[in-house]
Amino acid sequence: MVTAHPLPEGFTEIEVFAIGTALLVEALLGFCLNGLTIISFRKIKELRTPSNLLVLSIALADCGICINAFIAAFSSFLRYWPYGSDGCQIHGFHGFLTALASISSSAAVAWDRYHHYCTRSRLQWSTAASMMLFAWLFAAFWSVMPLLGWGEYDYEPLRTCCTLDYSKGDRNYVTFLFALSTFNFMIPGFIMLTAYQSIHQKFRKTGHFKFNTGLPLKTLVICWGPYCLLCSYAAVENVMFIPPKYRMVMEKKLTGKSFQARWLYCDQGALLELQSCHLHWFLTSQAGLSCHCHGGRNTDVELANCCLQQSKIMAQSCLAKLQAVEKTDP
Repeated sequence: MVTAHPLPEGFTEIEVFAIGTALLVEALLGFCLNGLTIISFRKIKELRTPSNLLVLSIALADCGICINAFIAAFSSFLRYWPYGSDGCQIHGFHGFLTALASISSSAAVAWDRYHHYCTRSRLQWSTAASMMLFAWLFAAFWSVMPLLGWGEYDYEPLRTCCTLDYSKGDRNYVTFLFALSTFNFMIPGFIMLTAYQSIHQKFRKTGHFKFNTGLPLKTLVICWGPYCLLCSYAAVENVMFIPPKYRMVMEKKLTGKSFQARWLYCDQGALLELQSCHLHWFLTSQAGLSCHCHGGRNTDVELANCCLQQSKIMAQSCLAKLQAVEKTDP
C-alpha cells in the first residue's frame, strides 16, 4: 500500500501538482530540443565546427538541467524528497554545475560570435575545446564549494529538491554569494552585453541582421534574475516572510532556460536549417516513409541501402543550404 505523504507547508495539492507538472514539461521539452542539437552535431559533418562545439556545451549543460528538473518533478508528485540528505547534496551540486556551465558556455558563444562577425577571425578547435573545458571546470569549482563548507545546499521551500540555502543569511553565505554572483553572473553578463552590442552595431552598418542580438542577454536576465534577486535580498534581510510558493516560483524560473536557449543559439540560420533537414530525414527515413524503395526490395538490407542513398541526397541538399547561408555573410 502506497503511503500518502502530507502536503508541504504553505502549498495546496493543486499547487504541488502544478509545480511538478511544469517541471516535467520543461524537462521533456528541454530533452527534445537539446537532444536535437546534440544529434545534429553528431550526425551532420558540416555542423562539427569549433563554434558549434560551444553550442554543444550549452546543450549538454541544459540536458543536465533537464535531468535535475525531472528528478524534482518526480519528487513533487511524491510530495517528499526520497533520496535522503546525501541525495539532496548531490542534487544541489548537479543543479549548480549544469546551470553555471550553461552560463559560462553562453558567454563563450557570445565571445566567439563577436570575433566571427566583427573581427572575421575563425575559432580553432584547440581554443574551442579549451574554452569548453574551462567552462565546466570553472562551474565544478563553484558548485563543489558548498560541499566543502563555503555556502550550503539545502531543501527548497517545497522540500522536493535542493539548492543553495539562502535562509540563514550569515557571513559564510554572504561571502559565497558575492563571489558566486560576480564571477558567474556579472562577468558573463558583461561579456554577453559588450559582445552582442558590438555585433548589433556591425549588423546595423551592413543592414543585414542574422539574429536578435538582444535575446541571449534578456533570456539570461529573465531566467536567472528572479533567483539572483531572491538570493541577494537574503544577504541583507530575512526572506522567509515571502510565501513559500512565490519563493519556489522564483527559484525554478531558471529551469526554463533549458529549452529557451535552443531557439537563441540555433537562430543562426545554417544551424537551424540543418537541424530541420536532419529531423526530417530521421523521422521519415527511419519510418520508411521517405524511402520510396519498392519493386523487389523486400529485405531489410536492401531497404537500408536505398534509404542510405536517399539520406545522402538529403545531406547534399542540406549542405547546399548551408553554403547559401554562408554566402550571405557580409
